[in-house]
Amino acid sequence: MVAVRQLAQTVGLNAAFLVLSRVVSAALSVLIIGVLTRVLGANTFGEWSLVIAYGTILHACADWGLYSLLARDIARPGADEAALVRAYFWLRAAALGGVFGLGVAASLVLPFSSAVRSGLVIASFFFAFNSLSQILSAVFQKYLAMFWVGVAEVAGKLCFLGVILLAARRSGLAGVLAGLALSGLVQFFILRFAVRLFVVPTGRTSAGWLKRSLVESWPMAISIGLTLVYFKGDALLLGFFKPSYDVAIYGLAYSVLEHFIFFPAMFMGLMLPRLAQRLSESRGAFRALLQQIFDLFFVAGVPIVVGLVFVADKIALLLGGPDFRASGGVMAVLGVAVALIFFGNLFGSAVVVLGRQKSALSAYLAGLVTMLVVDLALIPRYSYFGTAWGTVATEIVVTVFLARIVFQGAKVRLSLKRFARSLPAVAVLALVLAAARPLGLAALVALGTTSYLLSTWASGAIGPAELELFRLGRRSSAVPAGVPAPPVSP
Repeated sequence: MVAVRQLAQTVGLNAAFLVLSRVVSAALSVLIIGVLTRVLGANTFGEWSLVIAYGTILHACADWGLYSLLARDIARPGADEAALVRAYFWLRAAALGGVFGLGVAASLVLPFSSAVRSGLVIASFFFAFNSLSQILSAVFQKYLAMFWVGVAEVAGKLCFLGVILLAARRSGLAGVLAGLALSGLVQFFILRFAVRLFVVPTGRTSAGWLKRSLVESWPMAISIGLTLVYFKGDALLLGFFKPSYDVAIYGLAYSVLEHFIFFPAMFMGLMLPRLAQRLSESRGAFRALLQQIFDLFFVAGVPIVVGLVFVADKIALLLGGPDFRASGGVMAVLGVAVALIFFGNLFGSAVVVLGRQKSALSAYLAGLVTMLVVDLALIPRYSYFGTAWGTVATEIVVTVFLARIVFQGAKVRLSLKRFARSLPAVAVLALVLAAARPLGLAALVALGTTSYLLSTWASGAIGPAELELFRLGRRSSAVPAGVPAPPVSP
């Protein structure tokens, strides 16, 4: 036991392995998407997208912020870890049973096909295993052993890839979703085995624990629910108005967006403890770090918008083939949303540090309302392009609301000087990609990345101060308490 904990606290190795596992997992996800589009075809892939969107919303409704509460509670001195892990685990299991039971029943009256309804029943097992794995991840966070989470995630993805390669052509959507459920089971059992190297979940919690936990968690529960509803609800609305093919076109483009936005979320998970530390020192120190991250996100987010304009069509052809060619245009529009999500992550994390989570409910509610209004106005006429622009509008509203809360709560203002410095580098990127557009995707990515990095360094848009942000402190390799861990995407 001692040797395991000592190995877990080798921070550099742990952090490097976690990042490596995330990169491998993302690569496997891209490969899985490419296989799924070809095995299922456009119409069935659209049904797959609806199942995943609806299941993700139900997963969010069952979250209730329990992961963050457990991560916080077991980190307290003298905490009864075994009893707390057991109690939170079974509370999450009960929430999952209730929410998915209601969700499956509700699907009977929603305008879903029979394949989507039966697929949701199968997929619910994946979301349940995935959600319970998330609860166990709090233990690995405390002991700086998040590499176990990475191992389990990669093993689950490999299992899923193997199933769809072997059986999907014969069994269709049901077989693919059965493979997804199996991958969740593999992930869960690996973490269930590994967690016992640190804590054996036994015992009982004190009287009144359940009431206190639910009262504490409701603001976070509502925030998570609203976020995932506006994040995934657009695909459902598209499916209500348009055929499965349209959902497939949007679903492929959106799956690429999800891989881009993982990185700012992971980066802010590492930065949140530093923000909290700077805030405890002074408002000036907090503002300085906020400005550094703001500048870095401009440098990182803006080229995604430009780059996707030139390479989105090639990505769509690579992942989906000719049937998904239209996804390229949708992907280019969603690139704007990706850039906005960088800043949404920044201000959302700052809201947590400032303790203004209740105020943030207004931001997420405004996002949900914006998504509904814009999508209902645009989808009937513009289909998946209307959904994409609805996503952009939603992210604008959420980001502006969160920024306003931070600026008022911390009494800070941020400068746009570094953004002005980055414009020449963005122009260089656009010129290089325009000139090299006839080349293949790999050549475009390599040329674009190299030219942009060199020009940003030469123009002073990025320098040693920004690179210093990537240095990890001793406890930085885990996601900090207070930041909900997202579900592992299929």
